[in-house]
Amino acid sequence: SHQLPTIHVIPHAVEDFRKIPDRTTARKRLRWNPKHRYILCFGFLTAQKGVDQLIQLWEPIKNTHLIL
Repeated sequence: SHQLPTIHVIPHAVEDFRKIPDRTTARKRLRWNPKHRYILCFGFLTAQKGVDQLIQLWEPIKNTHLIL
């Protein structure tokens, strides 16, 4: 009889969250000021994503933070 190989899956560095925190709890854990706005850019920084253009065009806005 032919036996299939065993397959093991290794997640791509992603944490398995058992309980997703609510917005208030997440902001406290990240130490984010609730009066500020945060803009997040996720993923690998590659040329085709245009992150360099985003940075060049970014104009600081009071109480707004760009996080890459």
